Formats: sequence, structure tokens, C-alpha cells
Amino acid sequence: MNLSFTEKLMYFAERVYTLKRSAITMYKSNEIIFIVEESPEGGYESHSLGHSIFTEADTFEELKAMIQDAVSCHFNDDERLHVTII
Repeated sequence: MNLSFTEKLMYFAERVYTLKRSAITMYKSNEIIFIVEESPEGGYESHSLGHSIFTEADTFEELKAMIQDAVSCHFNDDERLHVTII
């Protein structure tokens, strides 16, 4: 199977989309999953799966605190969720 670069890129993009959709449907209702990536400008950035929550920080430890703060701002106290960082 000899695929062009574009075909390989499309296949990879479809696989990533499928994996993200699977993660969204599999997470527990009291859990929120964050994807963490190194920022091109330095530091780290993260986004949640299934919710519009985004944050960034200079260090990974700061990022974890920023994620907890963002979740507490996004949800009520009675909706407190378990945070999973990937």
C-alpha cells in the first residue's frame, strides 16, 4: 500500500478524530479529560475534550493549577469533576 503524503496525512487526521471522539464518549460523567501539548512559543497549553475549556502556563505544575482553576470557574461546586490530564 503506497500512499501519497496527503493520503497519509488524511488517514492520520481521521484516526486522531476517531480517537478523540472515542475518548469523549468513554469518559465518565464526573470526569473531564485535558489534552496537554507543548506550546510553540514555550510553555504548555491544554484543552478539554467535550467542553470549551482552554488554558496555558509556563510550567507543567502551573498548568495543572490553571486547569483546576479553569474547571472550577466553568462548573458549579455541585458539579465538581475529576480531572484527567493526557
